[in-house]
Amino acid sequence: LIWLHQARAQSILVSGPILTEKANQFAAQLGVKSFECMNGWLEHFKARCGISSHLICGEANSAPQLLINKWTSTALVAIFAQNEPWDIYNVDETGLCWQLLPNRTLAFNFGKDTNNDGSNKRKLLVIGKSAKPHCFSGIQIYCFPFQYMANKKAWMVSTIFEEYIRFGLQKRKVVLIVDNCPAHPCITICLQFLPLNTTAHTQPLDSGVIRNFKLRYRHDLAMHTLIAADTGNIFKLDVLMSITIMKKVWDLVEKET
Repeated sequence: LIWLHQARAQSILVSGPILTEKANQFAAQLGVKSFECMNGWLEHFKARCGISSHLICGEANSAPQLLINKWTSTALVAIFAQNEPWDIYNVDETGLCWQLLPNRTLAFNFGKDTNNDGSNKRKLLVIGKSAKPHCFSGIQIYCFPFQYMANKKAWMVSTIFEEYIRFGLQKRKVVLIVDNCPAHPCITICLQFLPLNTTAHTQPLDSGVIRNFKLRYRHDLAMHTLIAADTGNIFKLDVLMSITIMKKVWDLVEKET
C-alpha cells in the first residue's frame, strides 16, 4: 500500500496487472515462496484498502442461444467437412487501451487473422487515428513487421478490410470466418458470416486468443512501467513502442490457444 501511495504521488497510473506484478516482486524479495498473486488477492486488497474498480460489460448474455446452436451444429460442421484446417481462416477486430490509462478512450482497433491449425498467423493490422504518427518519422512503414492504417475514428471499414485480406496472391481456395458486420464486404474469398449478435459465443478468436493476447500485452507493459518506476524514471509509451510490444506478444500466442 505504501508503494501504491508513492506511485500515485509520482502521477504513475497503476492498473491491476501492474499492482499484481509489484506484489509478486515484493513477495520474491521477502522470500515468501507460497505467495501467488491471483485475482482473488487483488480484489480483497482493493476492498480492504478502499481502492475502486470498474465493471466491464460484454455482449455474451444477450446472444440468442438457438442461433448459436444452429451455427455450431450445421454451418460450422459443414465448413470443417468441406475444407482443410489450414484453409479455414478467422479474422476479428478488438479495441485495446494501449496505455492502460482509465481516462483514455480506445485509440486503436486491431485485426487478428489466423488459420484454423495455427500454421499461418498473419501480420497484425493496427488501425489508428493518425495517418502519420510523430513516432513514425524517418521510418518506412513497409519495413514494419505489422500493417498500419488509419481513419478518424480508428474503425475497421470495408476499404481497409479488403486491402488487408490478400489471399488471392496465393491462388488458394480459403474460407474466412468473420463477424456479420458492414465493414466486411463480400469479396472473392468465401466469407462465412457469424450469426447476428452471437460473436461472444461463436467467434473463434473470442475463445481465448484475444484474451491471451491482451493479458500478455498488459504484463509486458506492466514490466516496462515497473522497471522505469524502480529506477526513478517515467515510462513514456508512444504508438510505435506500443505496436512493437503487440507484435512481440502476438508472436508469443501459441497455436494451441
